[in-house]
Amino acid sequence: ASEMIANLQEGMKRHLQQSTWMDDETKRVAVEKIDAIQKFIGYPDDYSAESTNNYYQE
Repeated sequence: ASEMIANLQEGMKRHLQQSTWMDDETKRVAVEKIDAIQKFIGYPDDYSAESTNNYYQE
């Protein structure tokens, strides 16, 4: 999942750099914002392996 997020961010940066309607300063700020995105990857506690097994045993 972390690699997928990194790939999305790199794709967004490439897309921005190819943009013709943004000036260089705006592109630079946009890239900074992309880099500043906080990544929270995980799942809720109620989706643990044990809770999933219990769900399907019932």
